[in-house]
Amino acid sequence: MTSTNQMTIFNKQTVIIQIHYTSTANTRGYQKGAFPLRGRKREQAAYQFWKWIKKENPLKVAIEQVLCEQEDITELVRELENEEIERSLNGMDDLPF
Repeated sequence: MTSTNQMTIFNKQTVIIQIHYTSTANTRGYQKGAFPLRGRKREQAAYQFWKWIKKENPLKVAIEQVLCEQEDITELVRELENEEIERSLNGMDDLPF
């Protein structure tokens, strides 16, 4: 197998994700990383990265832009975030009090 073929296989399994965000302190941040997909969609990998960024940041942060391999997937990640919020709010209806 040539190195070009090996790189193609690597690229299909690992993606580069860049997340640009703002914080409540009116600052802008940017983080980038390489993530193995492991059967996940790229927006799922990006959303997991975004959740980690929010957890690690002491301030409240908001997504500005999410890029995966230079393609804008911001709306896909926002949809996943909104779905999770909606699921957690719907689960609150089942509380015993």
